[in-house]
Amino acid sequence: MKRARLPAVAGAFYESVPERLQDSMKECFLHRLGPGHLPAVAEQGAQQMVGMVCPHAGFHYSGAAAAWAYDALAADGKPDCAVILGTNHRLLGPAIALSTFSAWATPLGRLPLDAQLCSALRDQDVPEDDAAHEFEHSIEVQLPWLQFLYGDTMAICPISLGHLSRRSMQTLADIIVKAIGARNAVIIASSDFSHEVSDKEARRLDSLALERILAFDPEGLMNTVEEHMLTMCGAAPVAVMLTAARQMHAAKATQLSYHTSGDINGNRSAVVGYASIIVKR
Repeated sequence: MKRARLPAVAGAFYESVPERLQDSMKECFLHRLGPGHLPAVAEQGAQQMVGMVCPHAGFHYSGAAAAWAYDALAADGKPDCAVILGTNHRLLGPAIALSTFSAWATPLGRLPLDAQLCSALRDQDVPEDDAAHEFEHSIEVQLPWLQFLYGDTMAICPISLGHLSRRSMQTLADIIVKAIGARNAVIIASSDFSHEVSDKEARRLDSLALERILAFDPEGLMNTVEEHMLTMCGAAPVAVMLTAARQMHAAKATQLSYHTSGDINGNRSAVVGYASIIVKR
């Protein structure tokens, strides 16, 4: 395995200087659209969270929404590992791709890949391909948040997803659950919602997708995305997470926040939607 994947979007989607990055994330937690306080990791957390939906835009736009989910994760304690399902925006490499690197780096340090979990997925014929990850931001932007909470002690398993059939989504979810086994893992589905529509239309369309997510209905989510031609860019990661979470005895999905880029820059004519959702046993 290679040493470490270097960050592709530091200085663009988030600050490249460690101190500035830490400060920017603090601002997201304290933002008027954020939780309003800094997170505290509960040493004796309930460890009931099995899944999350988090945005992957620039922190200036979506950071307040992401902060809600990571604040909830901190309150739940520290999971053994994080499976991060990202969108392959450029469609490079296979539709499902693990990373060959032994760690992923950000300006805050390096997060190790969970060798046991990644090996178990490879044993089930999940392919490795670094082309799918090379320029991609959807997984990378989740890492500083994990480091903000846990430093470099959180083991990760990044999986890039492109266009998948319904059967492939179900199969991947089955494989992930089997690989996790009895460990306490959280599955992070990296997704933004509507793109480049009016604020009013984004809220209408995104409510349709959010309704299906909160109902634990991955099949209905994919049907809604197709029927209404939603421009939600992480539908497959969310559907896989929901499918796996049901097998991991998840009982409740809770929406913590929703806003659009129009709430940040005042432009309501063409926005992107951001939501944070947590899934618990």
